[in-house]
Amino acid sequence: MPKKKRNKQAGFTLVELLVAVAIFAVFITISSSSLVNVLKIEQKANVLRQTQTGARYILETMAREARSANGELNAAGERITHAYGFASYATYSQLYIYSTDLSAKRVTRVIYIYYFSTYTDPLKRNTISKNINYKTIGGSYGATPEIASLNDPDDLKITAFSCVTNPNASDFSIPPKLLITIQAQSGQGAGAIKEEYRATVDLTTSVTPRNY
Repeated sequence: MPKKKRNKQAGFTLVELLVAVAIFAVFITISSSSLVNVLKIEQKANVLRQTQTGARYILETMAREARSANGELNAAGERITHAYGFASYATYSQLYIYSTDLSAKRVTRVIYIYYFSTYTDPLKRNTISKNINYKTIGGSYGATPEIASLNDPDDLKITAFSCVTNPNASDFSIPPKLLITIQAQSGQGAGAIKEEYRATVDLTTSVTPRNY
C-alpha cells in the first residue's frame, strides 16, 4: 500500500519576521521624514507667496497713484511744485504725491507715512485736499485728513520703506522720477507663523508721471 505524502507548509521563522518588521519600520521612517520635509517646503512657499502678494499690492498702490500725479498747479495751469517729494525724520519717513484737478480747482496731497521706530504700525495713506492756491504752495489743506492703513502688521509687517526722487527744483516741466523700495515680512498675529516658515521680501519699482 503506497505511503501518503505529507503536505509541507512553508512558514517564516521568528528571525525572518523580525528582519521584515525592521525593514518596514525603516521604510516608514524614511517616508514619513520625506513627507514632513515636503509639507514644510510647501508651507514656506505658501507663506512666501502670501508675503509677496501683500507687498506687491502696497507697492502697486503707491506706483499707480504716482503715475497719475501731475504736481500742484495754480489757477493758470502752471506747475508750482513737482509731483513727488520724500522726507525722512528720526522715527518716520513720508512720501508726498501731489495731483491737481483744474476743472474742480482742487489740489490733492497724498502722504504715505511709515514709522520705522517699531514695526507694529501699518504703512498709512493720508489724503488731504485744498482749493487751488493762486500764489504759493501754502494754504490750508483742512484739519480732517482721510487716513487708511495699507497693511495689517499682524499679517504683513513693513520693515523698511524708502524712496528716491530727482525733481529739478528750477524746471517744473521735466517729469521727475521716483524709486520706491519696500521690505515686507510675514506677521506674527493670531496663529503666528513659526520662525522657520517666516518670509521676507524686498521689492522695488521705478515710476514717472504720465501727465507732465
